[in-house]
Amino acid sequence: MKRLVKAEGIGAVSVTRVAQEAGLSRSGFYEHFGSVDDLTLFVLDDLLTEIGNLDRRARVRPGADTRAISMFALELVLEAILDNRQLFEHILSPEVSGGFIGRTIERFGAEIQPEVRMVRPDWPESRVALTAASIGGALVGGIVHHLHSGECRTAHELAAELMMTLPDWLYEGSVQGPGDPASPTNVDQSHQSNDPRDVRGQA
Repeated sequence: MKRLVKAEGIGAVSVTRVAQEAGLSRSGFYEHFGSVDDLTLFVLDDLLTEIGNLDRRARVRPGADTRAISMFALELVLEAILDNRQLFEHILSPEVSGGFIGRTIERFGAEIQPEVRMVRPDWPESRVALTAASIGGALVGGIVHHLHSGECRTAHELAAELMMTLPDWLYEGSVQGPGDPASPTNVDQSHQSNDPRDVRGQA
């Protein structure tokens, strides 16, 4: 689908064309997805899950710079979105029916919930969910604004600006206490790297 959009534009995308590209019949396509837009959200969901897992693995490493890790993870998401800008401009357009913006906020929020839970373990689940959804809404709102503004920021530039909208408490120190055997105060960090890219090689 992404190749089709890049080669022929969003107007060329239909269930028939996408099914042909994938070697499926129309009925075969509908066995998995309700529409082309649903397929796009599935691709985004898969990306968010993969990068969210990377983010969480990196966060628990001794001495990890959690803000740098989150910015790197966000930059990866934005690279995928900006590389397929026309597709995501369409799916995240206010004119598109089906509640896709709301569903995208929901997915961002779901991936943020574990980070909120790690930093605020004393919070009730209802507050964790509300806070994560609010943060997800801010991120998606910024992405939607950028996609429809006509501006040409890089993924790195956009990630840096969006990171400034996130609460500082989300990046307070380590998630482990000083008495934990894996705490930075109890581990030899001479061989540790703070580069979140190192975690990708360990996946």
